[in-house]
Amino acid sequence: MRCFPFPIERILDNHLHNASNAIPEEGGELSVQSYRKDSWAGVEIINTGQIPEEEKHRFLSPDISGRGLHTVTRLVKDMGGKMEVESQERQSTLRVLLSMLNP
Repeated sequence: MRCFPFPIERILDNHLHNASNAIPEEGGELSVQSYRKDSWAGVEIINTGQIPEEEKHRFLSPDISGRGLHTVTRLVKDMGGKMEVESQERQSTLRVLLSMLNP
């Protein structure tokens, strides 16, 4: 994938920071997985924190508040990518997909 490294660094830094803050004080796990799926480059950040349903909707809303999340969402969108969020009882997954095709 050809791109400038700064946006990717900013996206991952913000999401890793948020994921580590979501882990309960008594401890938990944080993992990162990258992969290629068809014409997409993907990265998943998985932690043992939980995102409440109302936060999940706010996270994917076009009217995001919060400087870091707003900037990251704009960067992903400007790069032709998309973000997905999944939250289960004891695990949250943030997925960033970026197109590997030339715009």
